[in-house]
Amino acid sequence: MRSTRRTFLQYSSTAAAGFAIAAMSQSSLFGAQPTKLEPLLSVGYLPELPLTSGRLSNASRILSPDPTFLSRDMRMSIRGGGRAEKYRKDRGGVAIDPISPSGIPIFFWSANRFGAPASGSIVLQPTASSGVSFSVKNLTASTESILNLGLLSRSDPKLRRGVYVVGVRENANDVAPDWSRFELVRDGNRFVVPNAPVSYAVLAVDYAK
Repeated sequence: MRSTRRTFLQYSSTAAAGFAIAAMSQSSLFGAQPTKLEPLLSVGYLPELPLTSGRLSNASRILSPDPTFLSRDMRMSIRGGGRAEKYRKDRGGVAIDPISPSGIPIFFWSANRFGAPASGSIVLQPTASSGVSFSVKNLTASTESILNLGLLSRSDPKLRRGVYVVGVRENANDVAPDWSRFELVRDGNRFVVPNAPVSYAVLAVDYAK
């Protein structure tokens, strides 16, 4: 990512608190079947990047958020991901973008039939009320979901240091994986989820300073 874009991603908690988050509950994201093709399927989690491999869990099982993020900026890095094997040659693709202070998603990561980047990072400042929010897009169907990593006890999923694997729906037949059945595996400088049945992105979250 070019440094000129990063400058737009360092925003104040005051501005971030004004986000107009899409009118959908967390239960609609992870529970009942949506009435339209919602891109966000589910989120896996691992406390740290593995040296070789590590078993994922479902991010909904994170017991508590990390309030340290209220006093320290958050750095999010792309460490892997791509489209499911069955979609790799198709037009369209998937994307995950942070949401700017004005409520507009800013380009960060996408995967299409030509591939997907495995590096890049941004710095964000979480807020007590909203945590950090991202736009999850199905580029083929032109649909969008909002992913919020929150700092409230009722947030699902909660914001902590670690690795989040975001599953993205490209087709109505895609179903949310049980991430506890999959491993995150180091493959050189990137990380992959072997045999992942859906498109996904690997996001590493840490303190920025």
